[in-house]
Amino acid sequence: MEGHLGRDDPKLLIRLPAGLKAWLATTAAANHRSMSKEVEFRLETAMRGEKAAEPASGEASPA
Repeated sequence: MEGHLGRDDPKLLIRLPAGLKAWLATTAAANHRSMSKEVEFRLETAMRGEKAAEPASGEASPA
């Protein structure tokens, strides 16, 4: 993670289906995180996974 968020950091307002919001709230509580921090954690984890799956420069990508 890139540090603590503050008032100057950009905000994002999203709409979620009720079931997804409930799952997020439950998961965040189980992980002792706010819902915002849970979303941040999961997005950063997904981003790292995508970067790891990218072929190294110079390698051919699968067709």
